[in-house]
Amino acid sequence: MENKSNKNENLLVDRYKEMLEKKVQYYFDVEEFEEIIDSFLSINLLYDAYNVVQLAIKQHPKSVEIQLRKAHIMIEEGRTIESLRLLTKLQKISSSDLIIYLLKGAVYISMGDIENAEQEITDMFKITDEDEIAYYAYNIGIAYQKFSYYDLALKYLNKSLKAEEDKWVFFDLANCYNKLKKYDLSTKYYNKYLDEEPYDEKTWYTLGLIYYKNKKYDEAVDSFDFSLAIDDKFINALFYKGLTYIKSKEFDKAIVVFKDYLLLDENSEEAHYYIGKSYYILNNHPIAYKHFSKALELDFMHADSWYGKSIILLSEKKYSEALHSVMQALKVESENGAFWNIAGIIYTKMKKFNEAERALKKAIFYNDKISKYWISYASLKQEQRLYTKQIMILKEAYNMIPDSAEINYNLAAILLVHKKEKKAIFHLEKALNINNNKKHIFNKLYTNSNNKVSELLLKY
Repeated sequence: MENKSNKNENLLVDRYKEMLEKKVQYYFDVEEFEEIIDSFLSINLLYDAYNVVQLAIKQHPKSVEIQLRKAHIMIEEGRTIESLRLLTKLQKISSSDLIIYLLKGAVYISMGDIENAEQEITDMFKITDEDEIAYYAYNIGIAYQKFSYYDLALKYLNKSLKAEEDKWVFFDLANCYNKLKKYDLSTKYYNKYLDEEPYDEKTWYTLGLIYYKNKKYDEAVDSFDFSLAIDDKFINALFYKGLTYIKSKEFDKAIVVFKDYLLLDENSEEAHYYIGKSYYILNNHPIAYKHFSKALELDFMHADSWYGKSIILLSEKKYSEALHSVMQALKVESENGAFWNIAGIIYTKMKKFNEAERALKKAIFYNDKISKYWISYASLKQEQRLYTKQIMILKEAYNMIPDSAEINYNLAAILLVHKKEKKAIFHLEKALNINNNKKHIFNKLYTNSNNKVSELLLKY
């Protein structure tokens, strides 16, 4: 039920509209005009609000309150210089009106003039009563936040919080800390806000995204679940819940979530792609291939699905079809290192060594910090029996990414094969120190008996 104030405001707006329809002029006092103007402003009808202001000024030319609303509308319309001129004039008339300082500060903030903004804010707080600090500090914080001055916004939002705790201060603090990538503080204040507003599904979703970005996958799923409990058709929350399961390597759960997603959006190529990816990792290649194909029916330019198909076709030794698929992916994303790497591997399998070399060099060009691209390139040289070049490529890779366990294991193995034991032991020990859980890479590459190697492996 509407309260008495809202009913009165609606009656005043109706009376104002009646006046316009009849093309007559009614009298309204200042407070009534303020209510009519505020009603239009609340639904962003700036033109209508400005017309009311013009009439109000004719009836009450000396009203500072009406002039302040005129300044407010000018600010909303981006007429900063005009609004600043009017506010400066009003400040001379009413030097103790805090709203004037607040609006001037906001105008200067919008202009990027922080020095003058801070001067107005300082002058405002000199005459602000203690019980008003929270309100004015909050509004200054919001002004700074609006124009992405997040550190300054935090200064005043924290000042407001110190004066009085409020759920909206919690919310805006959380937002600013999120923008500044201070995620621990952001989640702290989002949770405080949600303690008071537990049915805000969008904030649960935002909180879930922060947990997701910070690899706190259990907390992310919980947050998305709260969001979905409030609105079970909140499609973005469902989508990111599925992505979270993929990131946490819970692929069975990811499949269930993305299938639920398809009930809400049956034409989602992304959902089919992620279902396909999950089935691929679970080693169910036929079902994976089916979903990659469905994604491409929905969007022929979905590069990742072409890539997914190429990997499956490569594993089935269908090299021509695999090459066709990855080339389709490259038509969409020509600078994708992963796509060029697979193209290079396929060309290597097809004994098209010149094409393989060009593809693998492009993969490394687009991202020279990915160890598997270098290993693919070194494998090409091994296939060509160019072992010296193979070692040179792995040494170059080591110079680029010395802390790659994969590069060190590969280099150790090839050096041992070529009787360079001292250098090989160095790289093997380094690889084991980096990640001894990957020593199966070395064991697969080097199967000869060597006492020093055996002793070193036993230590890990």
